[in-house]
Amino acid sequence: MMNEKKPLITSGICQAHCPTRWCCSVQCFVPVPVYPEQIQTIEQFSGKKDFYEKTGSDYTLKTRENQYCIFFDDQKKECSIYPVRPFDCLIYPFDFYAKGNEGWWLVWDCPYSQRLSPDHSEQILTYFETHYAQEFFRIWDYANDSIDPDNPEGFRMLRKMNLTPYFR
Repeated sequence: MMNEKKPLITSGICQAHCPTRWCCSVQCFVPVPVYPEQIQTIEQFSGKKDFYEKTGSDYTLKTRENQYCIFFDDQKKECSIYPVRPFDCLIYPFDFYAKGNEGWWLVWDCPYSQRLSPDHSEQILTYFETHYAQEFFRIWDYANDSIDPDNPEGFRMLRKMNLTPYFR
């Protein structure tokens, strides 16, 4: 039986083995999607209001000239809004590819993900599916923008998402 305790996603591995924090940059990714409730939470936490932009009908976090997230602290090499970070950041290094009503899990090849065992990865994915289904649907249409499943450069496809009982 799976432990109901929230699985540990982040660890000191990121601090010790990934000095560039490319996950906080748009060098390899599209800007991070945010939705109105997240914007309000981030505003309250950070005291900032001009940190996102409207892209079509969606909202994304702004990035700076160096291509890093507006909330990335260059000195400390960490996220300044970590406790309220957007959902896309919360599930990292995992991500998903959506096509119609079908989704596939993938994991980005970073120092942390390369140390995850298949069992631990599966625990994390199951936790996400059972606790964050509604969050996935909020950004479902955004999921196709940066991922080409036929050319898996920088990531590994894992398995089909199991959101059937939760699907909109």
